[in-house]
Amino acid sequence: MSTLPAVRTIDAQALLAQAIDKGTDVDTLERLVALGKDMLELQARQAFAEAMAAFHRDCPTIHKNATGNITTRTGAAFSYRYPSLDEIMRKVRPVLGLHGLSVSWRIPRTEPDKVVRVCRISHALGHYEESGEVVIPIGGPEDRSAATPAQRVGIAISYAERYSVKDVLGLAPEMGEDTDGNVPAAGGGEEQSRHDDRAPVVQRADGSAVVVNVDTKTGTRKSGETWTRYLVRFDDGREGSTFDEPRARAAQQAQQNGELMIPTLKQSGEYVNLLGLFPAESPESNPADAVTLISEKQQKMLHAVIRGSGWGTTDQDHETALHDLLAKRQITHLRDVPEALFDDILQDAKAGPKKK
Repeated sequence: MSTLPAVRTIDAQALLAQAIDKGTDVDTLERLVALGKDMLELQARQAFAEAMAAFHRDCPTIHKNATGNITTRTGAAFSYRYPSLDEIMRKVRPVLGLHGLSVSWRIPRTEPDKVVRVCRISHALGHYEESGEVVIPIGGPEDRSAATPAQRVGIAISYAERYSVKDVLGLAPEMGEDTDGNVPAAGGGEEQSRHDDRAPVVQRADGSAVVVNVDTKTGTRKSGETWTRYLVRFDDGREGSTFDEPRARAAQQAQQNGELMIPTLKQSGEYVNLLGLFPAESPESNPADAVTLISEKQQKMLHAVIRGSGWGTTDQDHETALHDLLAKRQITHLRDVPEALFDDILQDAKAGPKKK
């Protein structure tokens, strides 16, 4: 049963008929036609917004139904869970349809070595909204998987469609999502690759990746200070966030150029921090040398400064203050503080809570 909102519409033909009966001049008739069109468009946008609100209210949790496995260039291996495109669509299509919404994808442009998709959400009254372009490189000779060329194309399409529908619908699957898991075994067939979300688009032996998306999120802290966090996604499924604007600009530039980059990522609690981003050919791009964490002596110095700078009187007050200073930079543990951020945190600690 449809739950489309009852939207009051304007009968343009009736308005015109009444105007003609009254002998209204042509200019006025044209303005009435334009007004009717504008009102219908406004009502369509309103209906779309109401339908999307209802969709978010009724949409079930998107579970991670697939497991992916990645082997790094150093031989280390890890696995993760993620929701496949089929799982996402299985959950959202019935709810979208219930509220007069539908989903489709279009190809805004074609490139020989990339898949480009835009997801469109349309309402029954005609209004639609789209995601931005999601550009996914198709794995080439450097791809370490056993996928056939046709499978690589299918994997890239599935990846692009999955991310674009998530973006336009504002979906947030269970915490910790990664990427498409394992590539189907060689000879698995083209039909499997189209919607088999079990493989990273590409893995390169040197750990390099192409930036496929840079999302921006802003907010305000209790102190009234605003913050901006950038989430950078790569074509091998990795992602990391940073508050560093120059680093985010470098990621955006690399995305525009399709440049291979080597990211330095550090797990910190539930977050993955992007601590460095270097061109693949840069001598600085060795992740082992890219980040130096603060020493035990520096950790003790921060504790001492907080105790002496008016951050409360109890140990709990001091621990809370330190946690807040680290959380501001999306760092969970003191031992994970990069040395490059030490002076900045130290100055904040010295400033005390009243000057923040």
